[in-house]
Amino acid sequence: MMRIKVSKQLVSLSVIALLIAAGNYNAQASQESHVSLVFQSKENLFVPKDLDWGASSIKAASRAIAFQKNEFTRTLATLRANGAVMVVRRVIPTENLHFPDWKTYISKFGQSVFEGFDSGGLSVGKSEALPTDFINLPSYLVGIKDYSCSLEPLANSKTPKCSIDVPTPQTYLRAELRTVLEHDMLADNIYYIRQQLEYCLSSGQKFTITANNLICPNNQKPFLTQKIKLTDFYLTRSYKIKVNAITRTASMWVSARDFRKVAKTAVFQGTDVIRFG
Repeated sequence: MMRIKVSKQLVSLSVIALLIAAGNYNAQASQESHVSLVFQSKENLFVPKDLDWGASSIKAASRAIAFQKNEFTRTLATLRANGAVMVVRRVIPTENLHFPDWKTYISKFGQSVFEGFDSGGLSVGKSEALPTDFINLPSYLVGIKDYSCSLEPLANSKTPKCSIDVPTPQTYLRAELRTVLEHDMLADNIYYIRQQLEYCLSSGQKFTITANNLICPNNQKPFLTQKIKLTDFYLTRSYKIKVNAITRTASMWVSARDFRKVAKTAVFQGTDVIRFG
């Protein structure tokens, strides 16, 4: 299964509609941003090796691994049914520009085509390029590593029997989280909140600050809320907003992600798809 690359975070159709509506203010807003976004540390894409994933995340990874293993099991069964006794793997060069650090998470990066041969050495069929989900790092952790293997015992042959390698759930989850980070699919609303703040400060509307909230009445229509929390904590990171009422500008500080909390939130969503958060 191929994944769809999304921008910033997965959002519901209703939120998308709100974002489109909110974008209408651009014609009247100043060209200069009124909000400075400051990350307390550089966006960290490295997933630690010693995370405690928790039982729920381990279960989610095990189900995804089982799905991907079955993809290879079906391939071998089809080749066997066609009369194959030997399988040869041919690697297809696969672009890995999104993951310059891929060797930190997997040992090989590239799809493969598996071709079956009968006892007479004739080709009896080829598989599609596997893994099919080629943009997902953990997909490369499941597969047949030998370049040639046998489906049936061969006399006087040292060719290994075809077997499917699978990773530990922990190794799979670590590579999966790296993929999620690359495509910015950890939803924490940071950019959506920034857009609300930008609209409030640049549209000339009156606003008030009470306790931990910035109240912007004109935000109600495009965003369905007029309240912006000045400090808040999400699953992956926290933020703090400081507003200058005189200059109508604001600074928004964003903390580094807490991978220890993210690790325990993996949810299996069917096929090989795992969502965090």
